[in-house]
Amino acid sequence: PSPSPPPPSPPPSPPPSPPPYPPPMDCYFQATNGSDYEGDYNISLSGYTCLLWTVPPRVGPNLGYSIQFPYLQDSGNKCRNPDGDVRPWCYTDVAFLRWQYCPVPACPAPAPPWPPPAPPPP
Repeated sequence: PSPSPPPPSPPPSPPPSPPPYPPPMDCYFQATNGSDYEGDYNISLSGYTCLLWTVPPRVGPNLGYSIQFPYLQDSGNKCRNPDGDVRPWCYTDVAFLRWQYCPVPACPAPAPPWPPPAPPPP
């Protein structure tokens, strides 16, 4: 009798799927400077507790941003970037430091599309 052919090889495994985007972490998008950040950070870079956006800052003009940006009234004391600064920030709870940036990390760049786009025809 003739030998049996070897069993067929299994098909190659597809490459792993890219991670979901936006990433499942608390970060801000550098492209927008975090103006769309809605995460949970509520401390400043120096570790000071952020004030509620409805509470006027302790130094400087007595005008809370919730008056200029009403949507911040529901943001509690979370870091935000309502004025388009370079990253999310908050008013602090200390008299000598009116506001400070928050330690919110920048999000990683999005994964490239998969599968890669086909090259254009010649």
